[in-house]
Amino acid sequence: LDKNKIRYPEVDFFFEDNPLHWFVCTKLESIAFVNKPLIVHRIGRVGQTMEGKPEKLIGFETHAKLIKEFLDKNDSFENYKLDYLQWYLSQTSWVLPKLNGLRSQYLDTMKRLCKDYTFEDVKAARKIKIYKYA
Repeated sequence: LDKNKIRYPEVDFFFEDNPLHWFVCTKLESIAFVNKPLIVHRIGRVGQTMEGKPEKLIGFETHAKLIKEFLDKNDSFENYKLDYLQWYLSQTSWVLPKLNGLRSQYLDTMKRLCKDYTFEDVKAARKIKIYKYA
């Protein structure tokens, strides 16, 4: 983490673990799996992101920008181009319907972040079967 100057993003929005995961995983030299629970993900709790208000969910736009900027800055966007698109489309599929009046702001950012993708890129990204799509 120190070698690559990676820190947990400090922002006023939810989902800040996504940029951190991208920062770390794209800089890994090795990975190990530990076969025991290290964290507990609680579902249906008060204040959970999935129940977020539009003004909180719009923060996802900030995280998508942080990840794209990190990949660009580290000259690794081309290596992760389809993975980033697949992730972005997947996350957008649940965030966008909840944004109400903030949809146009989100879509404006999405247009900027995805302007260099082709339809072929979108089809290839959709073949990556990690997440569901809307």
